[in-house]
Amino acid sequence: MASDSATSYRDVCSRRRFMKLTGASGAVALAGCSTTSNDDTDGEDTDGSGDGSDGTDDSGGSVTVQDKTLVGATNEGVPKNMHYNPHNTQKYAAWSGEMVFDKFAQYHFGKGEFILYALDDWQVESESATLTIREDLTWHNGDDVTSQDLVTQFKIGKKTGESLWDFTESVEATGDKTVELSFSEETNPTIVKHTLAPMRVDTKHSVYKEYLDKEASAVQSFSYDENVQGTGPFKYTGDADKQQVTLKRFADHPDADNVNFEEYQYIHMPDNPQMHAGLLGGKLDVAMSLFTPPKVVANLPDAVNEARVPAKWGYGLLPNHDDPVMGKREVRQALMHVINRDQVRDNAGPRTKSTPKVPCGIAVGDQDRWLGDEMDTYETYGQAETQSKKAASLLESVGYTKEDGKWKDENGDVISIPIKQFAGWGDWVTASQTIADQLSSFGFDASVTTVPTGQMWGQITDGDFRLATAFWLPGGPRSAFPFYPLRHQVKLTTWQRGHNYPEGEIEVPARKGSGTTSMNPASKVEKLPAATDESTAQELVRQAAWHNNQDLPMLSLLEKREQSFVTEDEWDVPDDGASNYKVKWPCHWLPRQGNLQAK
Repeated sequence: MASDSATSYRDVCSRRRFMKLTGASGAVALAGCSTTSNDDTDGEDTDGSGDGSDGTDDSGGSVTVQDKTLVGATNEGVPKNMHYNPHNTQKYAAWSGEMVFDKFAQYHFGKGEFILYALDDWQVESESATLTIREDLTWHNGDDVTSQDLVTQFKIGKKTGESLWDFTESVEATGDKTVELSFSEETNPTIVKHTLAPMRVDTKHSVYKEYLDKEASAVQSFSYDENVQGTGPFKYTGDADKQQVTLKRFADHPDADNVNFEEYQYIHMPDNPQMHAGLLGGKLDVAMSLFTPPKVVANLPDAVNEARVPAKWGYGLLPNHDDPVMGKREVRQALMHVINRDQVRDNAGPRTKSTPKVPCGIAVGDQDRWLGDEMDTYETYGQAETQSKKAASLLESVGYTKEDGKWKDENGDVISIPIKQFAGWGDWVTASQTIADQLSSFGFDASVTTVPTGQMWGQITDGDFRLATAFWLPGGPRSAFPFYPLRHQVKLTTWQRGHNYPEGEIEVPARKGSGTTSMNPASKVEKLPAATDESTAQELVRQAAWHNNQDLPMLSLLEKREQSFVTEDEWDVPDDGASNYKVKWPCHWLPRQGNLQAK
């Protein structure tokens, strides 16, 4: 969203700039994917029907703040144990962090456009990008957000392996509010924008400067829970206990006039049924991301509005590649042959789920575009069936045998497949239970163990699992670009030490002809940002996707559409179908726009 230091926020709303995706011509394979393919839309975008606008409020003037609390939920962990250091993924308060920190830009799925927010401008070229910080953006202690803050944020991101540094060579402040990124080679501008947009202004130089000269592990273990300096319209003041965290309205935020209520509260509800009960009983005003079966949706009060937003995210299984069982490619392939993905989808929620035809690290709606007429050469592993013979042959090839209906390893021990699962993620629990049943019927000793969300991330990070549930797509519009999901599945940074996929050259069957081929999958993926022509990009994607399909760094199983909810009994919200429901997340975006206000 554009801002202007000479005028108020409301004055500039009427001339807000929507930044279009770039590079559609000449590089369709990369820049032409708007992420709003047919499987991602609910029909025509109504562009604000019901609220009379595109989601902005140009009325001007100040706001009368009411002593009311907007109540949402979080399932991340006990609120008092969470923190606000985004570089430390363990116990990071991501849900409430959505209101504590401002994103560089938002993406409108209905329009296929970026909306600048914490940035006032970005000039992205093939060799460099210049970012201009919103003039009136401050930290919660009143300090201006400066270019030094962003430079510190980017440099710490380099230590922790952020994807920006796959193509960025250097970063420097060129003014109090401007930062310039220089790329190591010619880079597709759309990839740059999709990399930058979801970043938040969340790393204040004075807080994090000490970590610039330390190892990544130092900042990744820092729990930031005192005197938290954010940039969003609500601030964390330490008001957290076992049951809830309450944020306070930040009166000096540039969008403060759009917010007419004092508090935003997140109640700890560790499972979906509790959130469903919260909506049904009126305890919750909003829900950010909540899988809700059709029967529950049908029973929700009329005052509850559902928004379904493309997710490019979904349920997958993460093998521990250091594990003696999961470290074997043949075992991973056998599991995929046993798992009937369509049955998993049908049990977990067909209204909001889809399954990839080819497990290869590419989102469901984008596979035809990228793989084209080669798709049939990739292994499907049986999208709608259990392929028992193929699975058995693979297990026998590594010395496993089946006796009395049970598969045993080379030592004669029954092979156990314990699936660690996030507690309370209802649709994921159903998916895991379905898979455990399929694996048990085949002859494994399969089971599901649910772990509270905060503990689950810790166990994944520590490598304390054999097979764990995890998202196989990083989520959001960027996931339509194979660079992001393919990188997500082979790089070691997403879950820190937990995703221990081996680095270097890996031998897989040849994509064309007989024999084998050796490739470094991370190296292939890292070349994608510089592929500005369609044919080069497509060939790199096909190579990396082939490796993914054969070696299975993760098991790609379900893709979902997000369900978000807002209520209108005590709150003024847009009508169903309004444009701003297509920006993630409605419960966090609408208040910033003055579209979710206390009555």
